[in-house]
Amino acid sequence: MPQHADALAARLELDLFTVGICLPCLTFVAFPLDSGDDAEYRRALRQFTPILWSEGLALPAQAALTKLASAGDKHAPEALADIADRGARATIVRAIVSHLAADMVEDMRTNCAPVVALRASDSAPFPPSPGRV
Repeated sequence: MPQHADALAARLELDLFTVGICLPCLTFVAFPLDSGDDAEYRRALRQFTPILWSEGLALPAQAALTKLASAGDKHAPEALADIADRGARATIVRAIVSHLAADMVEDMRTNCAPVVALRASDSAPFPPSPGRV
């Protein structure tokens, strides 16, 4: 199962913004992933996976896995069984959180990078107030 968890998590097509998880909580996993701090990323993944699972990820993840299992995906039933046995500690759950964190990093790089670049190139920290130059 562990070798298939990453690919299976990608096939679930869970959307970062509609899955119903705490996005500020996910930043604790996404930021070290983005910065390349592997030890902190692994620690945060272990710490925040159960939190994200219990606060909204469980239902959409299991529904997506059930849908894949019904469509004939051979690894989805194994993942569902692992969740039944281990809950938030299941391999697929950590893989799902990892994928959502990677999606967040991609979104930050795509949507926030132009804003950061614009601010960095601006010589004044704030635009001048009306009537003042």
